[in-house]
Parts: sequence; C-alpha cells; structure tokens
Amino acid sequence: MKLLRIVLLFPLAGIYWFITTTRNILFDIGILPSETFEKPIICIGNLSTGGTGKTPHTEYLIKQLKDKFNVAVLSRGYRRKTKNFILSTSKSTAQEIGDEPRQMKQKFPQITVAVDADRRNGVKEILKNEPNTDLILLDDAFQHRYVKPDFSILLTDLNNIYTNDYILPAGNLRESRRGMNRAKYIIVTKCPENFNALDRQKVIDSIRLKKDQQIFFTSYQYKKAVNLWDNKKVVEPFELIDNKTDVLLITGIAKPKPIVKYLQKFTTNIKHISFSDHHEFSEKDLEKITDAYANLVSEKRIIITTEKDAQRLSILMKKSHDYIYYLPIEVIFTDNNEEIFINQIIKHVSSNKKYSRVY
Repeated sequence: MKLLRIVLLFPLAGIYWFITTTRNILFDIGILPSETFEKPIICIGNLSTGGTGKTPHTEYLIKQLKDKFNVAVLSRGYRRKTKNFILSTSKSTAQEIGDEPRQMKQKFPQITVAVDADRRNGVKEILKNEPNTDLILLDDAFQHRYVKPDFSILLTDLNNIYTNDYILPAGNLRESRRGMNRAKYIIVTKCPENFNALDRQKVIDSIRLKKDQQIFFTSYQYKKAVNLWDNKKVVEPFELIDNKTDVLLITGIAKPKPIVKYLQKFTTNIKHISFSDHHEFSEKDLEKITDAYANLVSEKRIIITTEKDAQRLSILMKKSHDYIYYLPIEVIFTDNNEEIFINQIIKHVSSNKKYSRVY
C-alpha cells in the first residue's frame, strides 16, 4: 500500500517539492525576509506531518528552563475556533487556543503561552505584552521561516525517520530532507528502552549529520494516571488496571500504538476507539463513548485517554463521570547526553543578547 502511494502520487510530490524548495531558497538568499529578535528563540519542529512528539519535547524544555528563565511558548493553536493572536489564561479552552497550548498552560501556569498562526506577529505581541520574557519556544514552527530562531531542534520518529520518507503526498514530509540542514540538534524520538549504542550508531550513519549538528535519542515514560476532573487524584496505573479491568481507550492522536502497547502491560481487555489527530469531539462521539462504556462486561470498568485528548473531552464530559483518567507522558533520554543537551541550551540563553532586525 505504501509503495502504491509512492508510485501513484510521485508526480504530485514533484510539484510539491518544487514549491517548497523554491520557497526555502527564497528565504536562504534573503528575497523572503526572516526576522530576528532581541530575545532568544528556539524552534521545535519536524519534517514530517505529525506524531514525532513536539509537545512532549516542548514541555520537557519548559520543565528544564522555567525555574531559570521567564519562558514563553508560541504555538499556532491547531484547530482552534479563534483567529489572530491570543495570550492564554488559566481559563482558556481548547476551542480558544487549541488542545496542546491549553495542556501546556494547565501544566505550567506560571509561563506565558500564546497562539498565533503568524509567528512573527506572535513573537512581537508576546514581547509587547510580556516584556520580561527571557526565551520564546516556537512549537511546531520548523517550516515557519519568517521568524529566524537562534537554533532549531528537529524531531524524527525512530519508526519513521525522515531519511526513509518521501515528500507529500507520496510520503509524509512537509519539505525536502535537506531541510534537516537548518537544525542544530536532531532528536530521534520514541526509542525503546533497550535501544543500545549499536542501534544508535546505525541511525547516526543513516542520517549523516553535518559537522555542527548534534544528535540525541529520547523515549517516553508514562506517568501516573490523573483523574479528568480532579488533578489531585493521581493513581499508579497498576492500581487502576488489572486483568479483571475492562479499559475503554479513547484517542485522537496521530499514532496511538504506544499507549495501547503500554496498557497491554496491565490488561488485555482493551476496547479502543480511535479518532483522527486533534479530533474535535461531538455530542455524537460522546454517545458512542458512553454506549461503548456501558457495553463493557466487567464490573471493574474505566475510561483511559491521552493528556492531549483530555483537553477536548473535558468540554463535553460531565463531571459526574469519575471513572475517566488520562495518562501524561514525559520525555526521557535513552543515551547519557541529557546533561550536555540542556546545559548547552542554558548557556546559550544566558549569554544571548541580540537586537531586533530584518535581513
């Protein structure tokens, strides 16, 4: 099926390649302007369409930097119902700012979280509204080149590394593989726990880093389950789920296989309702979920969802549904280079002083 897609759509991919490559050249030679700012800006993004872990890695950076700097995050706010620039508050909904920005604001209320499809305008608005900002993280902005970051962090899924992929629509790449040259750091995400030095070297050989690039490897660690309505109600998954438990798993993410595999450690009694990434849940969806839950046969039943989906489900679900939990995830480094990575970023932000200019 994948080969058929490549063969049939390759001519269209050639057109897409020409358009995106021409655009990148225009930025590279300065015909299209990239603007720099006086405050450090770090971009987190990818070459492919979704599913590489941008939000967890952005949250990782927030966690590492928030106690040292005044951190701001600027996101597009994918699938939000609003337009233009919005500075989030603790009361902002997923419909107003998007599920991932809301998740970050709920998890890190002390930081600035804003959304704007126009990243250049968004940066200016953040600096105007929050002048004490020390650092801006651009979430999912690798292709948004009107803002020139101090450096970019490029993510690629181990299970679908960009070197093995093709440009849209024949594959899933948003631009040519050569786009990787703009990244300072490349992080290979979703590595298994037993990912050893030999496995890492094979990946490094396939990617062919430039001399000034560094590569890191990360994995996900699922944290304690959190009640949808009471974030103080936190429970170890094994205390919630066993082989006598029927689990209804609700996902609206690009790649749900990892959470399914994780839950299978505790029970095989899993009914999975999978929606598309960033799915906007409707009343009809709620009826489907409610009916599926009612049809679970075990007396011990529970609904599990992802942290991102929880941002949208909470709009529809009634607070009386105490049996709904979500599973947060946390990024961990599978090599021994985490300290090197974060110390380099801290050093850069601490020493960086630039003046706003367009070039």
